Amino acid sequence: MAFGSSEYVARDLARKIEACLSRIGLLHRVFYRVKSERSLARKLVVKDYETAGRRMQDLIGIRVTLYFSDDLEIVRQALKSIFCFVDEEIDRPGDETFRPTRMNMIFRLDAAQTETIRPSIGGRPVDNTFEVQVRTVMAEGWHEVEHDLRYKCRDDWENASDLSRALNGVMATLETCEWSMLQLFDDLAHRHYRNGNWLPMLRHRFRVRLASNELSGELRAVLDGNPRLAKKIYRASRGGFVRALLHSSLDVQLTPNTLVFLLDHLVVRSGELASIRPPHLDEELLNAGLLDIDQSAASSSSRPPG
Repeated sequence: MAFGSSEYVARDLARKIEACLSRIGLLHRVFYRVKSERSLARKLVVKDYETAGRRMQDLIGIRVTLYFSDDLEIVRQALKSIFCFVDEEIDRPGDETFRPTRMNMIFRLDAAQTETIRPSIGGRPVDNTFEVQVRTVMAEGWHEVEHDLRYKCRDDWENASDLSRALNGVMATLETCEWSMLQLFDDLAHRHYRNGNWLPMLRHRFRVRLASNELSGELRAVLDGNPRLAKKIYRASRGGFVRALLHSSLDVQLTPNTLVFLLDHLVVRSGELASIRPPHLDEELLNAGLLDIDQSAASSSSRPPG
């Protein structure tokens, strides 16, 4: 069936996005859909693309939902780094309005993907592109309700401007909740930092998906005995760290241990943990061009034997 080929391409695109965001540790979910034959035919008629001289760009749609609003721009950069960018629409609310930040991006399929979906297009005005919509989890929930029960039913809301305004007010509450959550996790991380609880400090300060819940005794001892370094790790820029991963070719499993070593090397740049950094991580940094041979040799020579 023609639409099975589009399903295959959509699934592959979603997998690539999933792999990219997982590599840099972002907390997220990825979903995809392909317009059914009926939905495609209806939209082509309603929008009248042929008369307007335009082509439909969202035969394939990907939705990325993020746990935290400060990851929106990072994901925007990530998507542009892995796909051929065409266009974007970003609606950011003004000072006196509340609505979800709408980030819709259009990317072009490569030649093989274009050939794969050709049977689904069937000569109709459908472009060889796909759309990615990025939302936070809270904005996504509000948007789904609003889209199905207000946008698609606009006649139902005539003479109900007060209720429509109240629905927008729900979004205002959710946006405030997003800000409050970020502050809450920062406060929790700071409390653990003050108490020397390094693992929960790392977990809530940097909010990345970690593959384990263990911080080595060696690293705990180093942080316990070096308050100055512990403070530098705590104060390291989360955004700077995630962007450093994004713009590198590093592909290492993020654990509490690797998180500390990478924060120290990529953001803090103290060099104080080089002597106990695992050889396999040195090799990954070397291969990614983030460690030169002299640095690798120096850290190896200062590493305790065994």
